Amino acid sequence: MKVRILILDSQDPPLSSRIEAHPNWELVTVQETGAACTLIRDRECHLAIANDTQTESLSKALREECNADLSEVPIIVVSSGDDHTSTVNSLSLGAICFVPKSAPDLVLSDVIHRILRVCGYGVSQESIFKDCLQCHFVFRIDNDTSIVANYVSQLREIISVMTNASTRDRIRVAVATEEALLNAIIHGNLEVDSALRNGDGTKFVKRMKERQAQAPYEGRRVRLTTNIGESSIEVIVADEGPGFDRSAIPDPTDPDFIMRPHGRGLLLIQTFMDDVSFNETGNEITMRKSFETEPSDA
Repeated sequence: MKVRILILDSQDPPLSSRIEAHPNWELVTVQETGAACTLIRDRECHLAIANDTQTESLSKALREECNADLSEVPIIVVSSGDDHTSTVNSLSLGAICFVPKSAPDLVLSDVIHRILRVCGYGVSQESIFKDCLQCHFVFRIDNDTSIVANYVSQLREIISVMTNASTRDRIRVAVATEEALLNAIIHGNLEVDSALRNGDGTKFVKRMKERQAQAPYEGRRVRLTTNIGESSIEVIVADEGPGFDRSAIPDPTDPDFIMRPHGRGLLLIQTFMDDVSFNETGNEITMRKSFETEPSDA
């Protein structure tokens, strides 16, 4: 992929002459602020370079012409060095870095390389999680069941990279986490009874949609906390509903319970995870799993 670098420059010698030739870089030089503004607005560049005075005028033009700011594209400021106030002001406006005009050409090219890497251009897609020994995440999730799969998928990917979990364990943790999140949204925050699933399920769907737009249900959120180590994981799912009486829930292993058209989430969670516990209120579940090493082909 070609990275297009916009250079706002009207000086002699041109800034482009100070930048190393790179097979994946395309340098586009413009002299007018308006032309630079258009390229940024239309996402026709990945990085921009300008001196401190031009950066300030570009910031003004972006605000006035297309209601945007310098954060729309990373800006490297080539500072004249005469007045550091202009450089500081450029950074406060949204510029990402600066290079003194007197610095060797090598410095400017090196800064371009670093900023592009930070922005994800030319970076290896190999996950850094393979080198991670302990990982802690906390997410605040809306009451939207359609986005649960996104969180579960990302969690499964991280587990696969940084742990010694077998494929079987990775899938089981993913299923248990999905069930816990769905329970927290549907039964915890929205307080929708699974019994409404009976029949064709239209009452269940209708009640969910109603409560997603009603107070106090619509203002509640689910908190997902994960602690991942090389050989284990802890998943905590908490909702903001009133909770439930754990003793009032039928035994999920009871044959009659298993055959019901709903309510099997707890059975899956308890089967797939090593340890499952609830807080006293009943609106927080903690699940733990130790991983089995993926068997070798030998």
